[in-house]
Amino acid sequence: MNDPCELGKFSDEKPNHNIIKFIGFKSKMYSMVLENKINEVFELHHKGKGIPTSQMQNINYENYEDVLLNSNKHKVEYYKIHSKNMKYI
Repeated sequence: MNDPCELGKFSDEKPNHNIIKFIGFKSKMYSMVLENKINEVFELHHKGKGIPTSQMQNINYENYEDVLLNSNKHKVEYYKIHSKNMKYI
């Protein structure tokens, strides 16, 4: 890999980690357990498109695994202020 910015090439976002477990439902909706190659500590990395960071702290790998294996649904409730046609709703 000479140029990771070239179209069709991938870059390693976590070069010092090995992926131990991975569950991915769709783009930007995944969870993985990583092992740090340097100090052999396990870390959790997950993404949830449309879910605020404050709520992602309450979600872990086991939640993703539960949805995949048992078809259970997990709902996240939160409040936000946003505008529609320049009017706050």
